[in-house]
Amino acid sequence: RQWLVDEMLSARAKWRIHIYAYVIMPEHVHLIAYSSDAALEVGRVVGKIKERVARRAVKYLTESNSPWLARIAIQKSGRARHQFWQPGGGFDRNVLEDSTLRKMIDYIHANPVRRGSVDSPEEWRWSSAGFYVGDDDVPFVPDSRHLPVRDGVPG
Repeated sequence: RQWLVDEMLSARAKWRIHIYAYVIMPEHVHLIAYSSDAALEVGRVVGKIKERVARRAVKYLTESNSPWLARIAIQKSGRARHQFWQPGGGFDRNVLEDSTLRKMIDYIHANPVRRGSVDSPEEWRWSSAGFYVGDDDVPFVPDSRHLPVRDGVPG
């Protein structure tokens, strides 16, 4: 999880993306991000984040001789590879309305509650939910607690 946070910080600095909300679950991640650079594809940035985390994870598993390395091994194009992330690119969409963005943030923050891991979203340490109720002691501080969307652009 910390590797993912590290890569989110790096990506935010390198590509100047805005990360508004996140939830890091044991086997998947929710991320709400935006770029004011129309030429930058946020999906590609997320792909780079995932790639860097996967490389660190595989390196760690290899160096520690972990049995988990065999669990993520797959055959692809006749050679053995390690697939750290589940296949599929996730669900990308452009958000044009403030109410939709707020619903999406509430939805991802509620993920650990729906899973039965915590009683309230802000109890989940690896989430921006606590930040949205005023707690700045979160693993990754999002770009804003206030998310108005004006003319299709988060501000």
